[in-house]
Amino acid sequence: MIQMVDCPVWVIVELLTFGDFMRLYDFYYSVKGNAPVTYKVLNLVRNLRNGCAHNNCILADLTPHSSVPPVEVATAVSQISTIKNNQRKKKMSNRVVMEFISMLYVYNLVVSGKVKFHRIQELKKFWNGRMVEKKAFFKTNELLVGTYDFVKKVVEAWF
Repeated sequence: MIQMVDCPVWVIVELLTFGDFMRLYDFYYSVKGNAPVTYKVLNLVRNLRNGCAHNNCILADLTPHSSVPPVEVATAVSQISTIKNNQRKKKMSNRVVMEFISMLYVYNLVVSGKVKFHRIQELKKFWNGRMVEKKAFFKTNELLVGTYDFVKKVVEAWF
């Protein structure tokens, strides 16, 4: 017989795979309602996390494709005045860009306080420092420069 033990949910979450966490999340909000992030957006974050965790070359293809971002992410990006509508549609049609922007969207919604402040400072330091150290090598690559500029505008607008 299995004995039930009082266990804080954060302990369980620490032990779950991302997929199992998503099932717990889906179950919890199917009962409680009003999920802060849709399952579709969380799935994009999971895909990005899995790609990074398994050393996939996620930046190998930044060309626009046929991916369609979730409505809530597309709406949030469309409210950034420095991003033109055609640029948003083009950049967000790339799966990796869409996953990264979705991760930023979720982070902005669910993380609070000092943790968020310090991680965003680290992101900005990386984005404005390390990412541009060798920018002369890439200045003629319009796809790379355009993608960098697009994501930078999102980071600046949201954080």
